[in-house]
Amino acid sequence: MVKAQILRADGTKITIDGTSEEVAQLVSRISDAAATSNVESHLPSKNSKPRSKSKSSTTAGALAKSKGPIDYIRDLITEGFFTNKRGLGDVQARLEEGAHIYAVTTLSPALFRLVRSKELRRLKEQGRWVYVNT
Repeated sequence: MVKAQILRADGTKITIDGTSEEVAQLVSRISDAAATSNVESHLPSKNSKPRSKSKSSTTAGALAKSKGPIDYIRDLITEGFFTNKRGLGDVQARLEEGAHIYAVTTLSPALFRLVRSKELRRLKEQGRWVYVNT
């Protein structure tokens, strides 16, 4: 099997697996359609052994880990945001100020996980949950 990876000018990444004829034909078609794309082909030499299939050819540390809502909430904890009691809407508004847009249905389980891991405390006040540092 031959593998080709194409990175187009618009950022689209295309990966093709197949026989060398199939890959060459598709790479030719795609390259003709967008002449500005960068084509990076991984063709094995005739003497090389077939590679074992793996999820990624990059090392684990090569790509930066993207942050999610729990990571951004942890940042708020270290900033001291939770020294005062904060509701779910307060957390959502503060994250939006930093251009991190999350629905409350996403933030609620994230906050609960931080409560379970004892990074935050959760109290019920006037029928709603508020969060504060432990």
